[in-house]
Amino acid sequence: MQARYRKTALIEATQWFKPGDHPAVSVYDDIRAGKKGTPWISTLEGGHVVSPGDWIATGVQGEHWPIKPDVFAATYELDTGAPDPALAAAQAEVARLTSLAREIQAAAALGKAMSVDDGEAFGMIEDRICAALEPRP
Repeated sequence: MQARYRKTALIEATQWFKPGDHPAVSVYDDIRAGKKGTPWISTLEGGHVVSPGDWIATGVQGEHWPIKPDVFAATYELDTGAPDPALAAAQAEVARLTSLAREIQAAAALGKAMSVDDGEAFGMIEDRICAALEPRP
């Protein structure tokens, strides 16, 4: 059965325009085509000619490969290092509910009787913490 997959690894990439822009790109003379100074990059699959504007990607194992600018733009986005807003909201909710749970526990430790409302609140807090930590599709 066919399934859809999303790329999850971060890559480093540099846009290449001329010799010297990336150390993995070398220049060779293509005798068969009669071209001198053809930009070339060795890849895990053998190698590829590099054209000005191509992105040179570096993978998780240090491998390099060229990506055409239109494919790069459609496939990758800049990783700003900013947290996912949904994750940040879930983490804030967990922190708030954990603080509330500690207040209820501290009150109980001081001998204050927990009311039915406090007990229900504690159960609700536990449920909401678990829900906030569940992975989202």
